[in-house]
Amino acid sequence: MNVSKVLKYLISGIVVGTLLFFAGFGVVNMLNGPDQVVQVAAQQQPSAMEKTENSENKALAVEVKPPSIAVKPTNSTAQNGQGTRESPIKIKPIDNHDSTTTDSVETQTSDQSATFGTLTLSTANPLNGQPVMADFMIENSDGMPVALVKDTAKSTLSLPAGDYKITVTQGEAKLVRFLGVKAGQSGAEVFELAVPALAGEAAQPATTDQGAATTAQQTTPAANTDRPAATAGTKATAVPATRTQSPAMGGLRLSALTKVGNRPTNVSFYIQKLNGKNVKSVKGVSTQQFRLPAGHYRITARKGTARVVAKVKVQANRGVHKIFHMPSATGASAPTAAPAVRSATTASKASTPATTTQQPVTTTPAKDKAKTGRLELFSQTATSNKPIKSNFYIQNPAGKLVVHKTYVESIGYKLPSGKYKVTVRSSGYQDKTTELFVRGGQVRRQVFKLQPKNSAPTRLPATAPSVQTPVSRAPATTTAVAQRREVQRGGLQVNIVSAETGQGLLADIAIYQPNGREVRRSSQVSSVRYDLPPQELIVRVNYGGLVTNQKVKIRSGKLAIKTIRFK
Repeated sequence: MNVSKVLKYLISGIVVGTLLFFAGFGVVNMLNGPDQVVQVAAQQQPSAMEKTENSENKALAVEVKPPSIAVKPTNSTAQNGQGTRESPIKIKPIDNHDSTTTDSVETQTSDQSATFGTLTLSTANPLNGQPVMADFMIENSDGMPVALVKDTAKSTLSLPAGDYKITVTQGEAKLVRFLGVKAGQSGAEVFELAVPALAGEAAQPATTDQGAATTAQQTTPAANTDRPAATAGTKATAVPATRTQSPAMGGLRLSALTKVGNRPTNVSFYIQKLNGKNVKSVKGVSTQQFRLPAGHYRITARKGTARVVAKVKVQANRGVHKIFHMPSATGASAPTAAPAVRSATTASKASTPATTTQQPVTTTPAKDKAKTGRLELFSQTATSNKPIKSNFYIQNPAGKLVVHKTYVESIGYKLPSGKYKVTVRSSGYQDKTTELFVRGGQVRRQVFKLQPKNSAPTRLPATAPSVQTPVSRAPATTTAVAQRREVQRGGLQVNIVSAETGQGLLADIAIYQPNGREVRRSSQVSSVRYDLPPQELIVRVNYGGLVTNQKVKIRSGKLAIKTIRFK
């Protein structure tokens, strides 16, 4: 009885050991190649008792089976759709073909690394600054889809250099922007999606976009495994709420598209304050991101002879995207490039007065385009001759508004020769209207002296008796002397305006004689007038560090007007 039990245990031990040996051998073959495991399993034909043991060992073998290591991912976070700056999602060009070996893939990526750039896309809620899960659709300049990243708040893509259209959607919220990728450079863009905040979120003001971008860069390098990418995103959203860098700064993105086709086009952007001070400028780009202090700015987009000007308000801790639709810059036959844009408008304006006037116009259509005159208008108070801010309206004889300018002291325009109706209005003063004739090749200047609305009716009866009562000869001699002195002296008026908008610019004005002696000086003014004896003088203007010297000649009894323009 004891011998049989010993034999039974001995035989079962031998069988179990044999099975374990073959099972271990099979696991080793599975690690070396899956085909060998199948061959070993096919060669064995165990008995009924061995089948039960083999089924248990197979279950154990399935649990111990390691994952396939034929393809090893190099950037796990990019495979999950959460690309970072350290491991961006690589997007191949459309005309590239996949290679079969890893060596060819490495050589291909190394060859194309010089033509690729990285673009970091992220979302934020403008109410509380928290990230928003959204879908990113990337299209190239031809409108072909390149990549689609779904359900993510931030992702970094490696794209070929070029222009792209980025569409971000989250529910009903949708944003479209045109971004450019440069070879070997990194770019970032934050999309503000106005989605309703959750009940647990606090509606607090968001911090600057720059702060959010820097915190994400500091936390994402730790996400080298498959899972910590989500935790890194949650840490990055909590840090910007405590940072308060540059609370008065805002973001401004400028983009330029063709007016026909809405395709990106390279232009030059000029950013100025409303007083004409230059802030920033960039040339030869289709889109550009700026960080500016909160306030109002004048943006000029220029391409060739085409120019588009717009006013933009930059808000603190907010992003603004302004798109300029540029017209096609056609090569006109005009000799100069600057007036090419105005030539079309002046030609149409010159044709309208010809239909209303009674003079024969059979020979004027070809000559009026070339013969244009200049009309300069000024507004002053009738009591003190001080320049005042006024609104100027210029109309043709048919009543059509030709040009107008609001809240300025003076204006100057080139107009076709003809008769015009000019109306000047200012707050607190009586309106004044007159008809002026502009001749080709000449400058017509007109000073409007405006009477105050309240004091004008009361002063007329008081001054009328005072002029008629004096009969003695002494006042007559004094007035004659005063008139003689007035004839001997001349006047000089200096105007500082913007070459783009025509508005006044604040600058320092100094008048010098040719020997260097200073005659007059005024600080931080846009227009000034002096009474000077006839002579030759030098007008020096200092506008924001830009200094220019202009010669002017003062003539007896005449007003010399010097208008200096700054770009």
